[in-house]
Parts: sequence; structure tokens; C-alpha cells
Amino acid sequence: MKKEKKLLVRIMAILLAAAMIIGSGFYLVYLIADNGSVAYGLSTDEEAYEKLDRLKDVIKIIDKYYKDDVDLNKLVDAAYNGVFDSLDRWSVYYSSIDEEAAFTDSLENKEYSGVGLTIQEQSDGTVKVLTVNPNGGALSAGVKKGDIITAVNGKSVEGKSSSEVADLLKGVAGTKVKITVSRKTGTFTFEVERRKIQVTSVNYEMLDGGIGYIQISNFNEGEGAEFRAAVEFVDSQGSNKLIIDLRDNAGGYTNEAMESLSAILRPNKTLVKYIAQGEELDKELLLGDENQSQEDYKIVVLVNENTASAAEIMAIAIKGNDAGKLVGVNTYGKGVAQQIISLTGVDSMKLSRFYFVGPNGETIDGTGIKPDYVVYNGAELTEEYVKAASSGIIPMNEGKKYLTKGSYGLNVLAAQQRLFALGYVVNTNSILDEATMIALSDVQKNAGLFPYGALDFSTIKALDEQFNAFLYGSGDAQLEKAIELLK
Repeated sequence: MKKEKKLLVRIMAILLAAAMIIGSGFYLVYLIADNGSVAYGLSTDEEAYEKLDRLKDVIKIIDKYYKDDVDLNKLVDAAYNGVFDSLDRWSVYYSSIDEEAAFTDSLENKEYSGVGLTIQEQSDGTVKVLTVNPNGGALSAGVKKGDIITAVNGKSVEGKSSSEVADLLKGVAGTKVKITVSRKTGTFTFEVERRKIQVTSVNYEMLDGGIGYIQISNFNEGEGAEFRAAVEFVDSQGSNKLIIDLRDNAGGYTNEAMESLSAILRPNKTLVKYIAQGEELDKELLLGDENQSQEDYKIVVLVNENTASAAEIMAIAIKGNDAGKLVGVNTYGKGVAQQIISLTGVDSMKLSRFYFVGPNGETIDGTGIKPDYVVYNGAELTEEYVKAASSGIIPMNEGKKYLTKGSYGLNVLAAQQRLFALGYVVNTNSILDEATMIALSDVQKNAGLFPYGALDFSTIKALDEQFNAFLYGSGDAQLEKAIELLK
């Protein structure tokens, strides 16, 4: 009876928990409660209580009558995970302290043992390599930016989150791991030695014309102080021109983004607004203090399809306050903030607590941020590859102006050929199926269009532009545009 009661308490705790934000200061994109305390409220929905009672009975019946011995903890954890599967993909149940620590350590540690990859989960569920650390084993082994990880040590990672894949890649320095990737030229498996890798969030230098270039790779712990030091370096060179490179920055702690913004924006600017259950929460304001910027900087921010989360907060705060211009392609579109909530002291959960929007109410989640100047970068392809990739590509000039799911024709085939060359997993069957619509949604997002997956004239134009830039583009056109704007 005691065991049954304990199980019921655990089930009800996870199903009925209502988190309360504790403490003050800036919220975090991955929120961590100051003292770990959580208040629970009980639902008055009698039907929900009846279902909870039945769930307890189901677990008891399985324990007693199932043909094999069962682990009750695994059953309960599966029930928990089922609850979180019904939420968004950012909300996760951690059944142990180690599982939670694996996530938080990735944001707080300046050194880790792994292969040297930054990865991100894509809209189609695949896990993509964003950056390859020059000090990691992955670079020398042959893994490249843009690769899609399909397996680790021979086991498929289909259905796994980027955090789960990252856990598989980490390990003791000196050990090896096999990484299978898919790229436009085929599927490859690399044996990579894990190494101790020092994490640096901010890199900076002075470019010709007295322009300060600051690259932020993530918003991990301590990034704000690193960014402030970079800005002070540019100041010491007598310049107020800044290029802030947020490309391939998957986010991190919002308070680090706030600290960075305080180094370049004047006081009392609304940076971001928070919305929960349809209601706007208190605005986040930069406070005027001795650490607040008093300078007027000329700013250009570089963004791309992998600029996400806290990086999007920084981008929209600058754009929304008319403090600078954005150059690149549409951002990722993760406008949801999480809080880590301790349950029993052993298990915990990362729960999406609210949406964040721009200072003027600009939506971010699912749509991303459209740059002021849409500029595509090429892939630096060889002449032979360009010839092979463009061979047999038909024009999109059939004349049908609007094609949606189930439509077919030459325009669809032409779009699929271009999407396939760009690396999307689509069939060239002339039918506008689900996979094609998902790929077209990405194209639309990159161009700052509404990402609904249909094939219209605007999408045809955007796809052609992205395809041509991919084939024939050279150098860093986005950086070149930023420099042009600051001259």
C-alpha cells in the first residue's frame, strides 16, 4: 500500500504541477528557479482525477499480471514522458539529477570533453551541425558544418533531441565515437576522438575601416562579461561601429543576452515582452546604472536560420529599438522560454513557461525575425559540383500561381529538384507532399515570408534566389553587406 501511495503522489505531482517563478532579476531562456521551490495547485476537474485514479490502477494491474517482471520506476517514468510528449518539444522530464546536470552543464561549463560540435534540432526533427570547433576531434576527422547526424556508434538517432544526441557524443577524453552524417554528396561515417575542449563564447577583431567585429557563438554563463570586454576593446580603438555576428548562435541564458545589450544600448529600453496563457507579463527593462552604455553605436547584426532563442532576443531588441540593422536570412523562430523546476530533489522538469516577443510585440516563435536586408551566402562549391547539381534542373515557369498540398505539376518538380540540391530530404515525384511543404516552409522562413509550405510566386522567387546563391555565391556576402552599411 505504501508503494502504491508513493507512485500516485509522483504521478499527480508531475501531471498537476503549476510552477511559480521565484525571485527577481532577469528571467533566463532556460530558467532556473532561485531556490528550487515550486507551488502546486490541484485541479477541480473531476474527470481528470478519475483518469489519474485509473492510471494508478493500470500500473498496478501491469505490475501484477504482465507476463514478465516489470520495473515500476520505468513504468512511472514512461507515464511522465508521455505527459511531456503532449507538450512542446522544449519541455522535458528529467528522472535523475544526472539528466538535469547534463543539460545545465552544457550552459555553465567553460570546458567539456567531447567531439567539438555545436548541434541544433531542425524543424523536421533532424539534428544539424551548426559549428565545428577548431580544437575538437570532429574537424580533423572530417565532420563539416551543415552535416545532418543520422547515427552515433552505429545506432540511429532518429527521434532523439539535440540534447540527447549531445549526450551520446560526450565522453571521457581519449575515447572514440563513430558519427554517421548525411550531406549533399552522400552518407559518411567518421571515427572521432573526444578531447578536452575550452569553450569561448565571444571572439572579436577590428576590420578595415575601423569596424569592430564581434562574434557570439552562444549565451552560456559568463558570455555577457566577455561581450562587454569586446565592446571595450572596440572603444579603445576609437570606433563606435559594431558588427555583431549571431549566426549559428542557438541561444542560452537570457540574462547573458541582457548583460550584452546593456553594453551597447542606452538605459530604459524595452528589450522583450513575456506572454503566458494569453496575458502579457511585466516588461523587462534595462536599468540605468553605472554599467549602462552611454554611447551611440552604429550596429549591424548578422543572423541566419540557426540564430535562435536568446540570440533572437538580442536581435529583436536591437531591431525593435531602431538601434541597428539586421542582415542575413530569417532566424530560427524559438520564442519560448523554459524554467527548470525541481520536484522531489531527484527528478525535475524543464517546462516552457512563456512566450517572448519583441519590444513592440513582434512575434518570434514559429516565424523568426526577418532581417532588414535579406542576403544569402553561397556554399563555396567546386565548379564540378555546381555543374552536376545544376544539370537537369528545369525552370519554374509553368504559370500556376498557387500550389498547395496534393497539387502536382512541373513547378512542383522544379521546386523539388532545387530543394534536393539544397540538401532537403524530398522526393522528386512532382507531388506537393508533406516533406516538400516542410522544406518550402524553411525556404519561406529564410526569406522572411509566412512559412506555410505552399508554392506561390513569392516562394518560387525566394527558392530560386536561395538556389542560385547556394550554387554561385562566393565569400561571405552577409558580412560584406554589413561592412558596406557601416562605411
